[in-house]
Amino acid sequence: MPNHDDDLVAHHDTSEDETAGRAAEHSAETDAVGKVAGAGEGKSWTVARKALVGLAIAIAVVLALGFALSPVLSMVPNVAGMSVEDARAALERADLVAGEVVRTEDYDESEFATGEVVRLDRRNYTIVREGTVIGIQTAAGPPVAIVNGVTIRTGELDEQVTQLEQANPSAFSGEGGEERETQFRSLLLSGMIDQVLVEQAAEAEGIAVTDEAVEEQIDLMKSGFDSQEAFVESITGAGLSMDSLRKQIRDQLTTQRLLETLDVETSVSGKDVETFYKSNKSLFPDKKLVEVEAQVKEIILQQRRADAYQEYLSQLRLQAEIEILDPTLEGSTSPQ
Repeated sequence: MPNHDDDLVAHHDTSEDETAGRAAEHSAETDAVGKVAGAGEGKSWTVARKALVGLAIAIAVVLALGFALSPVLSMVPNVAGMSVEDARAALERADLVAGEVVRTEDYDESEFATGEVVRLDRRNYTIVREGTVIGIQTAAGPPVAIVNGVTIRTGELDEQVTQLEQANPSAFSGEGGEERETQFRSLLLSGMIDQVLVEQAAEAEGIAVTDEAVEEQIDLMKSGFDSQEAFVESITGAGLSMDSLRKQIRDQLTTQRLLETLDVETSVSGKDVETFYKSNKSLFPDKKLVEVEAQVKEIILQQRRADAYQEYLSQLRLQAEIEILDPTLEGSTSPQ
């Protein structure tokens, strides 16, 4: 008779073995999946970490380049009330470059003396790039003369006096120096009045000197120097700024072109040459007339042009309305 209990035990054992097998298989599968998942998570973290490191390096490089390429900045100083020389020094200390010096009439005369710095062409304490060129504006001073409605100010006259003094300092020193300075001021003002009249006459004649013509003359002047620095040093040494130099050149070209419109006798006879030669032999030591004939003719023509120009100026003065506001310079109304 079969033993059913043994069959039940055997079946139970078989079921337990199968269950244990399936559990083992599930455990193995779980471990495998875990290993795969863990491996995936580790790989993803490695990639992410490398990306973060790369981003950090890129940001550092950008910041470094930004600091390296960004301009060094400077603050515009307050130089109001200073002399031009002190203002230039203040700009240099701030690592800035002094530009053109121009006179301005836009200021309170009770606050600034003639020639003092009124302002720069950038606001005080503005932040700008290092090396920025900053223009200087000075007090033009009170009017010293009015010519057909055009005002000549003390600052303009002072500038010309300074230029003359730098060129010939001994003329302003010693006994009688102050008296001579007054005479020089009167003569210089007379020349400035003449120049205003010439400019007005040239405008009436349609004569205009272009900026290009002025710059061409400056370039010719520069060609005589070894460097730009040497040229600028020569100009400043003569008491000039580039702005005042340009004005001088423009004035000269205007006068020259106006002279060309005047009626001047250009024919020079042999008798004219002989007469001039005999009267001025000291100008041609040890030279015979034939050797200097061409030179004498040119001198005669230059003298005729100068005489015609003075006569022309005299006529302009007679027709002009000229008011001298400084009593010590009253003689400036007379033709030179």
